[in-house]
Amino acid sequence: MRWLDICVIMITELGASFLLGRLFIPYLRRLKTGKFDWYLGDRFRTDGSEPKMGGAVMAAAFLLGMLPLIAGLYSKEGFSAELRSVIACAVYSLLLFGIGAIEDFFKDFRGKRVVLGFGKKLLAEFLLSLLLLAYLRLRTGADTLVLLPFRLGYIEFSVAYYPLTALAMTLCINAFKLHDCFNGNTDDSIGGLCACSAAVGMMFAAVCSNVLSRNAAACFCSCAAAACVGILIWSLHPSKLFIGESGAMLAGAFICAAPLVIGQELLLCMLALPAIIDFFCAAAHYLLYKRTKKLLLKGAGLHAHLSAIGWRPYSILLMSIAASAVGGAAAVGFAVYSGKL
Repeated sequence: MRWLDICVIMITELGASFLLGRLFIPYLRRLKTGKFDWYLGDRFRTDGSEPKMGGAVMAAAFLLGMLPLIAGLYSKEGFSAELRSVIACAVYSLLLFGIGAIEDFFKDFRGKRVVLGFGKKLLAEFLLSLLLLAYLRLRTGADTLVLLPFRLGYIEFSVAYYPLTALAMTLCINAFKLHDCFNGNTDDSIGGLCACSAAVGMMFAAVCSNVLSRNAAACFCSCAAAACVGILIWSLHPSKLFIGESGAMLAGAFICAAPLVIGQELLLCMLALPAIIDFFCAAAHYLLYKRTKKLLLKGAGLHAHLSAIGWRPYSILLMSIAASAVGGAAAVGFAVYSGKL
């Protein structure tokens, strides 16, 4: 698949994201407030009627881009192992979006505080990740070797590879949910933060795919990046449409799936760097409070803390983009290193 074709489809995704947002927001706002109005108001002002469920725009734009690319790859290469991996990862991402969409619908539009429960969601995320890894092993012949950096060679995880990798993927998904907002509370969220981090990460993942000559993986990563950029039209601060749990889970799923289609699992910790930093700051904050009853941060996570001490939203966004770029550059370096072995 030529890069020109991919670029055209990515631009189409951006246009689709604008149109879908323009169509979806009035209907989602009616579900939340009971009032329907095509007029969205000033894009740079909020009035409290802004709905969640921005993940629906991301998922629709992603599907719009992926379907023609899959058809093009199938016509040229047939149903190759790499294409099967990409399709499996796309289905995995959309299933996780579905879980988040259920949460968004009942919490934001039906007023329910708990739908599935934290433990059940963790179990569902873990099992879906485990099923994806098992499918990749059975249908595409993916091995359980993991390349280490600094010329340390490979490590064979054998059977332990599956639960350990599924656990890492589950933690990454929840890191992106926290990176968006804590427990669905948009009061401490930074509009566009989660989508920005995922977009930059997926752009670098597309570069890694190109370095390793994985055409189908490059298509997947490019479409995912375009979906994350497209939602910024509506979710960038001040948000007219929050990505919600559906969008955060979809963004996390994209980042989790990218290393698998590329074939280098260690890329996960590099591509998800901003979310991982946020997650560990929140974990340290929680553990310190449980132990000493003292607060380490003034918010649930690093981005909420920075906002509480006076950082402007766009300063926090730029810091996150910089962290994503550092992690992405490390990922590209690792891909170059792995390609020379």
